[in-house]
Amino acid sequence: MIRHLKSQIPRLPVYSFNDSSETYGFLKNKGIHGRVIYVFSSYLHFIPVDESETFRQLTLNPVKHIDFLKNYEREADSYHFLWVMMQSNIARAIYHVVPDGVFMSKKEAFEKSVGENVNTTVRIYDNRIVIHDRDFPRRIASTMDHADEPVILMINASYFLHGTDAELRNILMSGTVTTDMIILHLESDNTNVTEKERNKLLEFRELFSNRTSVS
Repeated sequence: MIRHLKSQIPRLPVYSFNDSSETYGFLKNKGIHGRVIYVFSSYLHFIPVDESETFRQLTLNPVKHIDFLKNYEREADSYHFLWVMMQSNIARAIYHVVPDGVFMSKKEAFEKSVGENVNTTVRIYDNRIVIHDRDFPRRIASTMDHADEPVILMINASYFLHGTDAELRNILMSGTVTTDMIILHLESDNTNVTEKERNKLLEFRELFSNRTSVS
């Protein structure tokens, strides 16, 4: 069951955004800082921004001030925006919830890349992958664990590329987390996502409407 942080408020706060930069901009402008975010998606959206040009500018003479974060924020698209959230400290931890098939594929890929490297920041278990990148915890799984604090729930349209609405509904109903914000991310900047997946996502607004919890 997912509960609203302030149960006396009659509705769960649900926001919908077209693309990654719009989603990022909303969280930044709202002053969100140091939050745990559960992201339901078929993608991780966590590819680091290419910093080679930024670092090249540091070699120029005279040296000029470079706003690294501003450069990152220009790249807050579907590939990078969760990584940018880490850099800006909007998120202090990200828990990826992916469809079963996507999880098994990610697990296979991580097992292959980790190999015999005992010093890796990746730990692989039967039902989850745990990553610590610069002391930034991430977890990849197909289910939700209990959270000890209120979290932000972000549901991306791409979840429905490999997962069903029934599967997502079951995960949401069986979870034991408290939330003070739900974001529906339509992913218009992801060319793999179609109107079919976006319409499925919008149907979930009805699930959250007029509720203080999902149960």
